[in-house]
Amino acid sequence: MVRRSRAFPCSQNLHKLTLAWPVTLPVCLLAFEFVLVNPSPDIHKLRIEYGINFVKANGTTFRKLFKITENTYKNGEVAFHRTHSFKDLSTRTHYEGQHRIFIAINGREMAEAYLQLNASN
Repeated sequence: MVRRSRAFPCSQNLHKLTLAWPVTLPVCLLAFEFVLVNPSPDIHKLRIEYGINFVKANGTTFRKLFKITENTYKNGEVAFHRTHSFKDLSTRTHYEGQHRIFIAINGREMAEAYLQLNASN
């Protein structure tokens, strides 16, 4: 369940950060997509990452970054589609609660959305 989504202004813009989400554990796959828009005629080197603030067992959160790409981009739009598995790993256990996903360009958070993880029935 997406709680809220917002974008932040800068010379490169993100549009349409959308999440597709089955909200039951233990095996969930989050699909998300967004569009990067470079309105400038200049070429920019950009590092694009997504991050998730995972809920810990005690209810606090921790942030984990995942690299998407580091490339140069001309004027125009580029669409990105990614998935993230919420399957429990030996190094990461997923807990119920509100998780935050965000897109970062060159280390600066540009868009965010919230999702709610629920235990399987």
